[in-house]
Amino acid sequence: MKHAHDRMMFEAKELQKLVENSYEDLMTKVDNAIAESEDVFGKDATLLATYPNRAIVINENGKVFAVDYVVGHGHVKFGNKKELSVPTINQDNIAKKAVDSFFDGNSLAEGLKGLASSSFVKQPTPLEEVSTKLDILFSGGMLWRGFVKDNPSQMAQFAFDPKFGTPKIEVEAKFDQLYDGMTEDEELEANREEVVASLTKVSERLNKLFAKVRESYKAYKNNLPSDKTEDESAVLKHFESFSEDYIEDLERVFEFVSESVQDSESNCVACLAFVHDEVAKRVTELELGERLIRKVSTEFAQQ
Repeated sequence: MKHAHDRMMFEAKELQKLVENSYEDLMTKVDNAIAESEDVFGKDATLLATYPNRAIVINENGKVFAVDYVVGHGHVKFGNKKELSVPTINQDNIAKKAVDSFFDGNSLAEGLKGLASSSFVKQPTPLEEVSTKLDILFSGGMLWRGFVKDNPSQMAQFAFDPKFGTPKIEVEAKFDQLYDGMTEDEELEANREEVVASLTKVSERLNKLFAKVRESYKAYKNNLPSDKTEDESAVLKHFESFSEDYIEDLERVFEFVSESVQDSESNCVACLAFVHDEVAKRVTELELGERLIRKVSTEFAQQ
């Protein structure tokens, strides 16, 4: 079936204008930048997935990375990179046709990319899928997390600042026995209600943090001085990068946990327990990040 556009010739420049700044344009730029960054990702790396400010990359050795990036003046600049733990398969689990795909001239990376949705590949368990999603989720927020980890004494001051009181760590990791593979299905189901209730508390705690940090950062933006020195501008720019990275990261984590709670009836108990514990382990640093932003923002509001 022929279409009208089959008989038309378009101005290349005009079509390019329509493509500029689109998702397709972004994917192309990121993919090209990956191909030119063998020193970063290794040989024959290729783009697997593109997210706002983050990409998932696989190289010919089967290593998978999450990497931050920014686009400026038409160029892609890569930032923090983290290797992800992705469930693997062995040759015994692949039909001959799938094995042959590695020897048809394609690279290993291309072969893996093509096999990702193949019925010949052993499908991951629900728990493995959740684990991979969490790996990707926690690969974000590297700027603010790095600062928290690299400045423990300074962050401790925020934790015990009398103006803010003692941090309320209302959740803790406690369900590891439910996802260690040793618990029978009936026992897992018997724990569903408790897990969902505790995961709901995690979601509520994240929601409170999200509301507080947005309010604090809004107050900071409303009280920015107009006569900043060059040094002050540099410090504030770093603080703003920290804050925006934190807020975006917290929002992603909160949405993931919230969706897990909403789908709790259909999600496996082990999956819910795993999400609960992995997020609970990070509540302390999330509390500290929010306190830093609130402290700086409060100081500005008082000036």
